[in-house]
Amino acid sequence: SQLMQGLQQAPKGINPLLWELRRARVFVMAGKPDEASTVLNNVINETPFTDNQTLDRFMQVVFDLQTIEAHEQAYRLFEVLLTKIELPKVQRELYYWMAESRKAQARYADAAALYLKSSESKLGPQPDLWAQSAQYQAAEALGNAGLVDDAARLYKKLLGITKDEARRGQLQRRIQQLWLKRSKVPA
Repeated sequence: SQLMQGLQQAPKGINPLLWELRRARVFVMAGKPDEASTVLNNVINETPFTDNQTLDRFMQVVFDLQTIEAHEQAYRLFEVLLTKIELPKVQRELYYWMAESRKAQARYADAAALYLKSSESKLGPQPDLWAQSAQYQAAEALGNAGLVDDAARLYKKLLGITKDEARRGQLQRRIQQLWLKRSKVPA
């Protein structure tokens, strides 16, 4: 990482974008999330993200930040990227990954709101599998935030649309666990 700090520009013959992503990944691997975040912010500002391959490569490095528990940096990068991407499918994915970072930070109410944004779709009939998964994660986060009634309502909504018997059983167990949590008497 020390060597990479002094190399601000890509060597001849190397794609500048790929070079910057490599630099960021090296900083992540060296345990320097702030330096990686700075490089990735520069990439966001200089890259139009017009193709899926570029976006996927960028997001993989942000996922690396999440892996090393640099959730605030990852969240901020996803947040900025959200302002540059107009594709609804990608936006809902970004909300989901932002929610994952908030959940890892134990900011459960914030995570639930982001999961619910991720569940919204302008792509077709609701709720698709992505929406159901995001709503399930939102219910989990609401339960962790102590918003038991809201979590139960969301689980019941999912129970009403889920056909898979194993999934229905899981939802019924979650509702029962919330009921037990709600009725738990403090010691």
